[in-house]
Amino acid sequence: RPGAAARRSPLSRPRASVQFSDEVLVTVAEVLPFLVDMVGDCEPAGTPGGKAAILNLLGDLCHQEETTVRDQAVASLNKIGATLSAKDVQTLVVPIALKLARTLEWFTPRVSACGLFALSFKAVADDASAAALRGELRETFKALGIDDAPMVRRSTAGRLAEFAEVLSESMVIEDLLPLYFTLCTDEQDSVRARAIRPKRPTTPGPTIATPRC
Repeated sequence: RPGAAARRSPLSRPRASVQFSDEVLVTVAEVLPFLVDMVGDCEPAGTPGGKAAILNLLGDLCHQEETTVRDQAVASLNKIGATLSAKDVQTLVVPIALKLARTLEWFTPRVSACGLFALSFKAVADDASAAALRGELRETFKALGIDDAPMVRRSTAGRLAEFAEVLSESMVIEDLLPLYFTLCTDEQDSVRARAIRPKRPTTPGPTIATPRC
């Protein structure tokens, strides 16, 4: 149907958005979560459903050089993810987070990836069949904390407390405390400062103490 095709076309060509100004891209990232309920999950064979297309578009915006665009894209991915089932997050969001974390051509995707690990891990935390994926997420997050790019390490430091909220106490002690002390002694002032003053957790859970570094 022409109407359905017209509705699909903006989501089927996400990279076309890069021609617009940063202000436009921030607005696009901000409004995309409101479209989730308006698009269907059924698309022609071989193409992503509506939710997947929106999430993938936000994933593309996570590559942008402008910080405000990336930050809004990550915030919108988390906003949409909070409304999805754990299975949908595991299927749709976790692959985006891991792909961003493993993109080596430029540092911006890895910076963005740091903000998706709490959502991703929470979705697989209670899944008995996802033990390998939980380990993969933990190891990938730790790798971001020792990334060559200081911007990535700084982003990891800022997300430590958030990630700690969804880990068990033993995982925090095993994974995040050593990483925390590593970031506290980083050669870059901005990384150390972010480690000492991380983003504050919004819900109760295991958190990292903040000793003197």
